[in-house]
Amino acid sequence: MVITAIADTESGQVVISTGKLGRVIGLRPSGEVLWDTPVGVHLNDDLTSFEGELEILPGAAGSLVTPIAVADGVIYLSVVNAPITYSGPEESSTGAATIFGLFNSQFVAIDAATGNILWEVELSGDSFGGATVVNDLVFTSMLKGLVIAMDRKTGETVWTYQVPGGINGWPAIAGNMILIPVGFGDPPVLLALKLSG
Repeated sequence: MVITAIADTESGQVVISTGKLGRVIGLRPSGEVLWDTPVGVHLNDDLTSFEGELEILPGAAGSLVTPIAVADGVIYLSVVNAPITYSGPEESSTGAATIFGLFNSQFVAIDAATGNILWEVELSGDSFGGATVVNDLVFTSMLKGLVIAMDRKTGETVWTYQVPGGINGWPAIAGNMILIPVGFGDPPVLLALKLSG
């Protein structure tokens, strides 16, 4: 999976490319690579061979697997840190099990012009909520059902809201409403919260 976006910076447009390898890459529209920034936990993911059992991060499920947001030259993204353990070099990723919930997720803000990490916060559990920017806030959500609104400049949590079920999708904005899919509810629901201001 590759997730892309365009960021406008003072030096021109930057194409943002991310994916399961846990790297965020900034390119000129011509294809010239400007920067390559690793995010999340990386463990044994640069090996070309191994013997015996080995844990690898990012795992086969990947680390950057949900939509990113770009606003005012800053990239916002949610990183899932789910390892995979291989019993040996002959085992394929389809046979090994990705382990969710072992490591916390991270939410990261990156300068689109330079690739520098502006701020990074740890999120308790697995975050499959993507990133959605509204005014001075950036939203994400957790598999355990927590919606989080953070200050775009600092990453500080402004407010949270616990929904009645797990979230494995990302919010959408319609007018002054934020719509949150609660896919692991009983029954699943689409929750609408009114945004003030």
